[in-house]
Parts: sequence; C-alpha cells; structure tokens
Amino acid sequence: GVGAYLFHQSLVDFEQRATASQLARVETAFLQDVDALVRITVDNAVWDDAAQHMRQPDAAFMEKTFTRESLQNIGVQVAAFFTLDGHLHSSVDARHGGHTHLHADDALVHRIGAALQQPTLAHSAGGGNLKLWVAGQPVAVGVSPVRNSAPGAETVGWLVMVRMLDASALRSLVQSTSSQFHIVQATSESATDAQAGVVGSVLPDSLGSSALRLRVVLQAGLDRQRQTGFLVLLVNAVVLVVIAAVGAVLVFDR
Repeated sequence: GVGAYLFHQSLVDFEQRATASQLARVETAFLQDVDALVRITVDNAVWDDAAQHMRQPDAAFMEKTFTRESLQNIGVQVAAFFTLDGHLHSSVDARHGGHTHLHADDALVHRIGAALQQPTLAHSAGGGNLKLWVAGQPVAVGVSPVRNSAPGAETVGWLVMVRMLDASALRSLVQSTSSQFHIVQATSESATDAQAGVVGSVLPDSLGSSALRLRVVLQAGLDRQRQTGFLVLLVNAVVLVVIAAVGAVLVFDR
C-alpha cells in the first residue's frame, strides 16, 4: 500500500545519503593525505640548497637530504629532480627497500616527465599533484617548482616526491575512515562499480581528472539496514493479506 511505498522510498533515500556520505568521507581523507605530500614536496623544493643542486648537481646533497629513513618517515619511495624541459636530473629510489637511483628509461620517469610539460603544471608557480597508474600500480606524486626561497626567485627545475599507493600506504586511512577502499585504474569502471556494495569516483589531480579511481566498499550496516527494511515490508504485506483473508471469511460467514 501507500505506507509500504513511502517506507521503501525513505529507506532508499537514507541509503543514498549514507552512501554519498561514506564516499565523500573517504575521498576527502585521501585528498587531504595527498595535499600533505604536496606540502612536504614544496618544503624541499623552495629552498636555496635545492636550487643550488639544480644548478650544480651534488650527490652528497641527495644522499644527505633524502635518506632511506627520512623517506620512510614521510611514506615516500622516490624523490627526483627534473629539469624544466622534463628530463630526469637526479634522484633517490627506495621502492625496493634499497637506496638507488631512477633510470631515464623507467616508466615512472616517462610519465612524470610528460606530465611536467603539460601547460597546467608548466605554468604553475605553486605545488601540485599527479595521480598516475604506472606499471600496474597506483601512484601519488607531489610536484613543486624548485627555486630559491627569496620572493620572486626564478624557477630552475622541478622536484617530485612519489608515494606508491599499495595496501601498506593506505592502511592508516582505512583505519581513520573506518572504511574499506581500493585505488584502481580510472578506466576500470565497467560493471565493478555497479555491483551491490561498491561505489566509486575518479580522483582529481592538478591536470584535471586523474588516472585513478577510488572504490569504496559500503559499510555492512547499510546492507543490514536494507535487508531489515525489506523484511519489514514483507511482514507488513503478509499481515495485510492475513487481515484481508480474515475479513473475507467473516463477511462470508454472515
């Protein structure tokens, strides 16, 4: 009846609001985490020593500034300087537990170098971020022009700081948001996001829509709420049928 329909609509409205709220909460937490990575990148790029390193490469500067321990503390696996035309200048690569250097033919280098030539970043005076899908993995990149700390100093290069978005990198966000979520390739939307219990959205970055999609597993409470609601509707329907049957019997008995 009308009551059952209205109850069903209220349940649907509640579920939609709760779903949107959970997705927004996780996305906001993730984007704030990336913003923190950008601030760290800017702090290391707008610095007289960094600008001097761009002009006169100094291996000791790289070894002293980007130690394996310091990178671990900020959840970064790669720190790299690029020239203004997008070529690799110098780097530290701790992705595999060591403390080595990137190679010019690394897929990560190609993707970042190409992105740095995009007008949106190339003409940016401040920091930004990239969210990339590289070699089957999601990657967050803090980006900043390199220059002296004096106001109006010219840009002499780029610094990027890379965070691999694997399960360990996302663990604290999973705990703080009380939500299970995954970072997947943006083009992997298809039917997976339409499955019951999963919602998603493409994440933005400094170039617009990024190569990454956030997929959030809805809280179990929503499923239980839905099941309970449908059970109530079913019970109401059964009760109405029983009442109608009893009424019909009484009428015929008369």
